Amino acid sequence: MRRLVRDRLFRNRPVSQTLEFFDKVQLGEKKYIAPHKCYAEFNIDTFIAYEAAAYKEFISKDYETLKGTKYEDIITILEDLKDVDLEQIPDKSLVREFIGGSRFEY
Repeated sequence: MRRLVRDRLFRNRPVSQTLEFFDKVQLGEKKYIAPHKCYAEFNIDTFIAYEAAAYKEFISKDYETLKGTKYEDIITILEDLKDVDLEQIPDKSLVREFIGGSRFEY
């Protein structure tokens, strides 16, 4: 979902095109990242409980594109979530990196 939202908002890429790339992205992750994870000193879980609900507003515009694909379950997941007031998401939240408005400093 992060990739769908980011590509749509900041790369002007339609959902259908992002989905076409996704299999290649997963293959690259399995080939180049997964084998080396065991050597990492730290593993950071970036899951945020309200994240999917925050992306709902952006992805719902593309439900028709998702229908009939192997990603159709995204629609079901998002439809079951309550809406989130995007104004309530802190500007230093990782979610802001994908929906805009980030003030995260490195």
